[in-house]
Amino acid sequence: MQGLSPNQILRGVLLGAGAALGSLLLVVGISDRQVAPLAVGVLGVLWTVLYAGLFLTASHERLRPVAWSALTGAAGALILVPPLSIPSVVEACARWVQSAPGSVLFSLVLVLFAAGYTAGPLLVAGLALGRPRPDHQLADGATLSVLYALLIAPAVYLQCLPLPLNVTAVWMAGAVLGIGLGGPFGMTLHRWVRLRYAS
Repeated sequence: MQGLSPNQILRGVLLGAGAALGSLLLVVGISDRQVAPLAVGVLGVLWTVLYAGLFLTASHERLRPVAWSALTGAAGALILVPPLSIPSVVEACARWVQSAPGSVLFSLVLVLFAAGYTAGPLLVAGLALGRPRPDHQLADGATLSVLYALLIAPAVYLQCLPLPLNVTAVWMAGAVLGIGLGGPFGMTLHRWVRLRYAS
């Protein structure tokens, strides 16, 4: 990256590798299904590249709020995995609505839970750290959503492996909804709070 010293690049890659290892330990340990070592290795490399890229991006002042918001949101989502994994949430939803997976009521409840599950950490991170540029609020919010989605995608993949395809599809629909709304809304909330308390 232009303007970065070799030491900064090395530090970014090492931080990325450390974050990737931590993420894998959080997610792989909760899976009931054996994950192939090759798949874990590929996801580890992918996560390292994503994390390192964002750590390096965070060194640019203009991109720092979006990068740190995405990193913080993803960290929050991953910390929730051991106590509140996607399969356990799906099971809790099925018990709560007392309907079989595939029913309309179950699908609706699962979409809402998935949206909240993915949007929650993103909203908090955007509200706490997001400082959108005045003329680029929507673009910064959309960028935050995309970066966050990329960071949590390997975790979602690993957690959804044991789930039936129809349940995974419903969960993904809710997750996409939550991520799509979470970034722009978190950035908007941050700007609204700043303007409200600045005056």
